[in-house]
Amino acid sequence: MTKGKKAFTYTLAERFSQTQPASLAKQVPDLKLPTLILWGDCDRLIPPDIGDRFHKEIAGSKLVRFNELGHVPQEEDPTRTVTALKEFLVHRVIAVSTNMNLTPDAPIK
Repeated sequence: MTKGKKAFTYTLAERFSQTQPASLAKQVPDLKLPTLILWGDCDRLIPPDIGDRFHKEIAGSKLVRFNELGHVPQEEDPTRTVTALKEFLVHRVIAVSTNMNLTPDAPIK
């Protein structure tokens, strides 16, 4: 095995060891803010079931999975991921404005 392959193998092994729950993982359920989770089903670095876990543990989160995308869906298909983000933001703005009885001409406090 060449030095380059050894270094790559070592780095990859280190990266995979980081996918194990760390101390901050216990705090994920404490998140109380609108959360959009974008995940590629073909992610070979962090398994998609981690995205499912985040979605389950973050109350009110939205999970969007992309069947044919990998670890960086925002780079692999920016159009689809931006569309998902826009939809999420629009729904959040509508929910917030409805809960606060805001109208387009309401003064900003």
